[in-house]
Amino acid sequence: MTNLLEKLKPEIQELINKDLLEYPTSTTILINELKSTYFMNELKYFCVLDIESYFRKIYGRQPSNAWDCLVENYNEL
Repeated sequence: MTNLLEKLKPEIQELINKDLLEYPTSTTILINELKSTYFMNELKYFCVLDIESYFRKIYGRQPSNAWDCLVENYNEL
């Protein structure tokens, strides 16, 4: 089964990895939560806010919903 970290859009994964250098503690917590979670509805709220924040940094807009942060073929994974 694919965890949510693997289901994130590659652009979001890249920003998360870059933040590891600047914010190691909070970013590691986010990564661990995403690695241990398989369904978006099980994800802690602070993680949803974090990944939506990454989405805004990349696309310059608020996602319609948290699932917008996942790869397009989410249902196929």
